[in-house]
Amino acid sequence: MACGPASDARSARQRARAAAANPFPSRDSLTKLAGEPLKPIPVQPVASAPAWNVVIDTSDAASPAEARFAEIASKADAKLTYTKELRCVARELARFQAEHGALPNERLKRFMVGACGVTDPGVGALTQLVTLPSDGSDDQALAEWQRVASVPPELKSNAVGVWMARNNTRVSIVVAFAPSGHNMEVSPVDASGAFTVQGTVPPGTEYAIGLVNQQQGVANCEADATTPAPLFAFHCKMHPADQTAWVAVATRAEGRLLMRSRGLGLARRDASAPLSFVASTRTPRPVTSPQDLQSAVLDGINQARVAAKLNRVSLASTQTATNERLAPHFFVAYQKNDVQTTELVGLGLLAGWDVDGTIKRGNLFTAMLTGTTDANDWLDYALEAPMGRLTMLAADARQIAIGVPAPGSVGGLGAIVTSYDMFTSNDHRGDAAVVFSQIQNARAKRGLPPPTRIEGIPALTAYAQLVNEGKRDAEEALDGAMVAVRDHAQRSVRGWVVSSNQLEAVPLPPELLAPGPLEIAVEVTHHKDEGAAWGSYVVFLVTTSISAPTSTPTIQATSLRTTKTF
Repeated sequence: MACGPASDARSARQRARAAAANPFPSRDSLTKLAGEPLKPIPVQPVASAPAWNVVIDTSDAASPAEARFAEIASKADAKLTYTKELRCVARELARFQAEHGALPNERLKRFMVGACGVTDPGVGALTQLVTLPSDGSDDQALAEWQRVASVPPELKSNAVGVWMARNNTRVSIVVAFAPSGHNMEVSPVDASGAFTVQGTVPPGTEYAIGLVNQQQGVANCEADATTPAPLFAFHCKMHPADQTAWVAVATRAEGRLLMRSRGLGLARRDASAPLSFVASTRTPRPVTSPQDLQSAVLDGINQARVAAKLNRVSLASTQTATNERLAPHFFVAYQKNDVQTTELVGLGLLAGWDVDGTIKRGNLFTAMLTGTTDANDWLDYALEAPMGRLTMLAADARQIAIGVPAPGSVGGLGAIVTSYDMFTSNDHRGDAAVVFSQIQNARAKRGLPPPTRIEGIPALTAYAQLVNEGKRDAEEALDGAMVAVRDHAQRSVRGWVVSSNQLEAVPLPPELLAPGPLEIAVEVTHHKDEGAAWGSYVVFLVTTSISAPTSTPTIQATSLRTTKTF
């Protein structure tokens, strides 16, 4: 047997593995953070309404309030951009505040923002609520506001919209604002329910995902592979029975694992139809303790999963206790825009250090609502969000942890939900078929001949099982697997071992997509490294030379390809 550069390749693989750092925070760092004191956050007053109709105005004309604010901004050299979409948001918020004496709750505000065509999930608002004398005029209210109004530093260079609304003697003036660079757009929906979401991702983005609500579930949108970064385009489809559907885009930056929401839009089958919000009519479920909300959220999630014909999830009790200790620190940090702490807590809880079993992958969703103690309000808000459904209605989720801060500690009713997909079987024949199908599809897209799968090599399965049991590392097993395939085919072979948490996104070596025929053996197992939070798929790929069998076939291992997709 003549061996090629296998020994050199193995050292390269070992160097690659040694360089891969554990992406999750340690238990000790989480315990330390959980012990730090926190100051309670005051509750912000909001109001609710059983229904609300959004007024759609296509005019580009500035409102009287916006014209006056533009004068203030011009003197301050604020470099603001005025948009009719944010003017619509300001109008709806002002109308509501003038009628109810407070801004709307989070779910109704989200509806107003989406109905107005704004897709930035972080729309902010500056408001002034005053009471006029019964004979006071609108001009008097605007003049007094203009006299004292200013442009705060955080508003400069943003996009804005301004509106004044009046209800008898109560007057509300709202400046709605969002970053001017945000440009996610939702196209009109065609007769089949198809539409496109497009825009630009931030610099340094590694991965993007598009999601669309369909009835009570959520579906992935198809990424347009022809759109070059930093642009993105997703092709989405509404359910035939849906007249509107929330669509979301989230991204992950290079070197980070948590997804961040980049856009949330409301797709409309009929753009001319009126848009009306109707609040839930479910019987309220008031909560007075973290345990009350945990129980209510678990019940609500499982009810939604059963309705969607999904398996029920079980509560990871020990991990839930960890989520509960860290939830207050997450929400306080989030309100302070402390990205470092939110990242630490998010990753720490996603790690699932206290989950029983071997985690395949996980998802995380957080939401904080003010002005309510009704668990059903939280569930309605969370299960309406595509990212919430991705976490709580994930088809493969088996365990879930729910962290709830103590009432009154973080300014509202909040919960951090983490769901976990588990490795529950050592039979990976179906997984190997999925990987082989990926290779088939990738070659077909390039006009290459279909691959031929090499099967019937028990030794290959045996080496994979040794990795699963921790008796061989992946590099050693790859060498043994290549020998097994070489002896079976009597041809020279080349092999790769790939580690990934997402089977559907296993990176394929470019050599598998080269012109010409391809014969390949595919074997899949899973393994959890010592001290790791999650397990991962281990995929063996071994190809043979197409030349005639030879008496001195060689083996060649390339460098280890390890990817972590969370």
